[in-house]
Amino acid sequence: ITPQGEVHRPTRVQTSQPRGKQGGIYVDNAVMTVQFSDLQVGDLIHLRYQIEEVSHRNLFGDYFGDVVYLQERIPIARMVYLVDFPKDRPLYSGGRGLPAPQLTEEGSRRLYRWEVSPVPAMRYEPGMPGYTETSPYLIVSTYGSWEELARWYADLVRPQLVLDAGDQALAQRLVAGITDEREKIRAIHGWVLKSTRYVGIEFGIHGFKPYRASQVLRRGYGDCKDKASLLITLLAEVGIPARLVLIRTIDRGRLLPEPATLWGFNHAIAYIPSQDLWLDGTAETAGLLELPHLDQGATVLVVDPLTGRGQLGETPVLPAAANRWVTEVEGRLLADLSLEARVRETSTGQGASRVRRDYQDPSTRRIRLEKVLASRFPGMEVLEADVEHIERLDLPPVLAFSLVQPAVLRQEGEGHSLPLSLFPGQLAAQLAKESSREYERLLEFPWEEEGRVSLQLPAGCRVAGALPAPSELTSAFGTFALRIDAAGPERVRLESRLALRQRRILPAEYKDFRKFLLEVDALEARRLPLRCEPAALPLPPAAFPLQAPGAPGEVRP
Repeated sequence: ITPQGEVHRPTRVQTSQPRGKQGGIYVDNAVMTVQFSDLQVGDLIHLRYQIEEVSHRNLFGDYFGDVVYLQERIPIARMVYLVDFPKDRPLYSGGRGLPAPQLTEEGSRRLYRWEVSPVPAMRYEPGMPGYTETSPYLIVSTYGSWEELARWYADLVRPQLVLDAGDQALAQRLVAGITDEREKIRAIHGWVLKSTRYVGIEFGIHGFKPYRASQVLRRGYGDCKDKASLLITLLAEVGIPARLVLIRTIDRGRLLPEPATLWGFNHAIAYIPSQDLWLDGTAETAGLLELPHLDQGATVLVVDPLTGRGQLGETPVLPAAANRWVTEVEGRLLADLSLEARVRETSTGQGASRVRRDYQDPSTRRIRLEKVLASRFPGMEVLEADVEHIERLDLPPVLAFSLVQPAVLRQEGEGHSLPLSLFPGQLAAQLAKESSREYERLLEFPWEEEGRVSLQLPAGCRVAGALPAPSELTSAFGTFALRIDAAGPERVRLESRLALRQRRILPAEYKDFRKFLLEVDALEARRLPLRCEPAALPLPPAAFPLQAPGAPGEVRP
């Protein structure tokens, strides 16, 4: 509808289904595309659609639910959501930023109507929480409590959590000779990760109901709930109780506690109460204590498939010490002002999982690493790269590589200078680009890093003057320390420690958070002055005019 009131019909309306696998999943969803060829700024788009939850057999039994997000990146003049429901059935509703529904009864039916007007465009900010924490949304459900929903879901999945007689011996073989419970869990968890691939066939009810555990085992693949179900079934065979966990990953936003809905969850993992372990069967490069960051701090429904008991909760956020990098550099500065170095980087937590995933193929390691480093440090060349313990999920991987970085030394007046940090984090540019925020800043995870660098200076070069005093910063968000020592007349040692311990930064805290990051960046950006003998480093090229004076057209060599 144009601002002048003219009504234009769509030039094309098409319904289609995805062909093949989408993001590792086969689905039977239909997609409707509505196309306007002459859409102009200021036009009003009016969309009206109806979904009928009617069939000869309801795949979900007696359950109905829906989650509707009411804000987009374009403004909405008016939104109406209607539910036509039997009058003798209760319908529970809740959400964020919505008025109570208007109710109209017609015979045996009751019409629920929610209306919001207007809805402003959502402001997007990098690192903001998911929709359910930032925007108005509506949940409708036939279940008023999570206990009722958990019982229904347990009844749905319980028949799938069994192994055929020929498959039951597998679990015993996997833990043969192991007495420690955690080591048994490690053996079964490692087998599920390495012996099954992530592929989802989510047709009909199998968007929520896992396939039978023996079927997943024989196929060698499954989606998140298939792999979680296989994991807890194998654990049960060796006497270790586990729970099936429905999870709403943190990028979707946390849910309010009412009402209960199955539609709020997009993932499934396993929980072992005796060890307080949360295990994601789709994280195929993550060890027992390396729960993916999207699974941390997330809303979950923990379901005991045997008893039908369920509890709404939240997964833990692992502390900064669980995600740690230790980098050791042995390098020498050359007369051409470049750096040659050997680097060993040991990763635990989230970094360990990423190293195993990104550098699995030996033939592409060097090129992948060089792309990563050169994007931050232009001109850096990786000569060789290797990863120790890459096949072991119980050991931190060590990324070992050699590099050449040009122009590390810089001429300043009659001397030169060396950066106090060879690999500055540029934290403010990465984590706090905006001067202020409307929404929380959600970091992927808290983390720590430690750097130890030993540098051989070029022959004839010394540190000019006294070494800088050690630097330390402490804030509510983390700490930073930097120390420089002389290890002989032509060698310096640089040691640094950084910790970011807070994952969620409130809007009121953001300016202080950004100030802390800028202070860290400023300390890392400092340089150490050097005094070099004339013969130690080459002189810079002298500037000269293109033409000799008094000789037009003659170019000086």
